[in-house]
Amino acid sequence: MRWYSLRAVSVAVIMIAIGFFSPVSTLIISSCLASNSQGMEAHTSEVDLRMRLDLDEMVAYDSMRPLMSTEQRVEYLSLHGSSARMTWMEKFWKQLDPTITTAENERRLEHFERLKLARELFPVESYPGWDTRGDMFIRYGMPATRQRIWATVSQSKLSMPGERWTYGAPDTTFNFIDNDLSGTYRFVVGGTDRDAWTVLREDGLYEAPGDDDVASMIRSTLSDNVDISFETTEAGDLLKEMVELISGRYGIKDYWPSGDENSFFLFPDLDLNMVSFFDILCFSGGDGKIRTEVNLEIPVTELALKQEDSLLKSEVEMRIIVFDMEMKEVASSEEKFTLVSSAGAQSSAAYSLLGQTVMTLDPAPYRIWIEVIDLVGNGRSILKTRKWAHSLEGGLAISDIQFAKKVAESDRPSRYMKNNLVVIPHPLHLYRKPFPVTVYFEVYGLNTDDEDHTFYTVKYEIIPVRDDSPGSVINERPKSITSGFDTGGFGSTQPTRMLIATGELEEGPYILAVTVMDRRTREEVTKESRFSIIE
Repeated sequence: MRWYSLRAVSVAVIMIAIGFFSPVSTLIISSCLASNSQGMEAHTSEVDLRMRLDLDEMVAYDSMRPLMSTEQRVEYLSLHGSSARMTWMEKFWKQLDPTITTAENERRLEHFERLKLARELFPVESYPGWDTRGDMFIRYGMPATRQRIWATVSQSKLSMPGERWTYGAPDTTFNFIDNDLSGTYRFVVGGTDRDAWTVLREDGLYEAPGDDDVASMIRSTLSDNVDISFETTEAGDLLKEMVELISGRYGIKDYWPSGDENSFFLFPDLDLNMVSFFDILCFSGGDGKIRTEVNLEIPVTELALKQEDSLLKSEVEMRIIVFDMEMKEVASSEEKFTLVSSAGAQSSAAYSLLGQTVMTLDPAPYRIWIEVIDLVGNGRSILKTRKWAHSLEGGLAISDIQFAKKVAESDRPSRYMKNNLVVIPHPLHLYRKPFPVTVYFEVYGLNTDDEDHTFYTVKYEIIPVRDDSPGSVINERPKSITSGFDTGGFGSTQPTRMLIATGELEEGPYILAVTVMDRRTREEVTKESRFSIIE
């Protein structure tokens, strides 16, 4: 996601191989939390459902299967009628589109080009025409590094030739082996780095191996001599040129650093790696509506700048589309934001471009797609996420917690005005000691007395987040810090701001848990969010 820069993923036929394997023979490895027989039973159901497809649908399904989770595969195959499956597939493609606000789906066009490239670069005679290196290539593109592993023969060791592919962000390694010296490379289960398994499981590609690594095959009814014609593009001689480029470079080196593995062959100028930070926050909009703010922060070092006289100017456009859970569009927005700074500010990390878009939504879960385009350069940031806009009526409630650069009273109009306060957003959630953590939230549904007074208590807890990943060194950190205060006001809705001292906080990530108690009713409600401290 560099998150929120998301890796563009393609669709492919990705399968595991132990022993003899072709993509026609689907190999299933059971979950380590279930028996192998249970895993096979679940997959047999998928194979049975797949048999109901006609040949064209079967080919299309096989080329897209790897991007689908188990639930998605069964959902698609369980649909009755080609029309319903076509609608499902269009929605699926829509979710893969890297430029969500344009008519062109670059991911879809790129996918079919990679299918053809895979048949040229990693060919096998059986359907669909590539080995498991092609599977990974179709899904992830060319790796950051591709290393040839030569065969070795000695009295104590015999190893077959192979390849090691390494991708970045996150760092992941895939190993392949030519087990029978046929030129057909297979994904190596036992030799794959742990991180690779994590990536594959998260992507819904493979189930983890069982204790005995028992594997079984299920052969499909497609014969190996089926001729498949994939969609064509207007790429001209691109296929030939890319085959020559990739094969030529690797042919003269055992270790090939290929550069940016996220690049699109058809769209080499499509840069999705601009680092941006987002906050999607919900406040009461009155009348049962939810005021939904999308806040944007981009470090100036990520932006292209143009000079106008003695000033440097950067400009971005933020496009937002909000869908319901059925992918029906319910709201959209397009706004431009500009940062103007002095010529010496380009290298200063203290500068960032800020933006905010506000939409009014009904309480419901949503899919929110955000695309930010650098209008001076070519950079883009993409965020696809889900947000539940919960109702803030019917009792005591708290808005989302907003981390801010500054909260101050003002009587001047501002984009960032809330009540009588200007709240400058800080989606990065990063604070440098000794400056305080600045927080804003709103409390709703407070009980009032006869004179419309409210009385409530705010308690907050700052909880260190430990790094418990394998190999990490867990340093002693101070225990959770708690504090609070009593306050009140007029009316059942109260805007609240806090300044939290950072003197006792060590560098690292934290959870901020805010609890509000209505002192008249003793009712409590809690909200959490995360921030980080640097020295």
